[in-house]
Amino acid sequence: MGRLSIDSIRAEVEKKGYKLVDASDYTNMQSIITVQCPKGHLIKTSFADFRAASFTCPECDKSIKFNNPTGVPPKNGYRVIAFDQATEHFGLSVFDAGELVFFHLYTFSGNVNQRLVQIRKFVRDIVIKEWHPDYIVMEDIQYQYGAVLTYKILAMLLGILEVECTEAGIEYEVVSPNV
Repeated sequence: MGRLSIDSIRAEVEKKGYKLVDASDYTNMQSIITVQCPKGHLIKTSFADFRAASFTCPECDKSIKFNNPTGVPPKNGYRVIAFDQATEHFGLSVFDAGELVFFHLYTFSGNVNQRLVQIRKFVRDIVIKEWHPDYIVMEDIQYQYGAVLTYKILAMLLGILEVECTEAGIEYEVVSPNV
């Protein structure tokens, strides 16, 4: 598939109820475009991210509410939290004294950078500050042939998670995805 025309991009954007504000730098699917949601929020995103079925305006989508949205039970013993991370669907399990007490799959939206910011805030403001883990386990990344961009994004996510743990003084471990 070749490069899309600005009119084709505009038609796709409008079909989802958004307005194309700027596509002057468009050269391929990873190019950044600016769109406006029906409520007027401006969003810079790659055209590929915009095309995803899960794309929503990050300002309008308040699916992540930072007030313990999940009902994690009060801490009861040594708490280990495990992440099965991705930037759109982020799995989390909570173990107290070796027993699974909670698990949930969180959905984050927007472009890659917006999702990374949402995940960082969630981990810092909810997981660490409210759930008080003693130890965090994270899934490592592995390269899959032809998925360089995915590898890069997951490497950024892993770095963010490691920095949040380090700054909070929480011990962590990165484990192979098949563990």
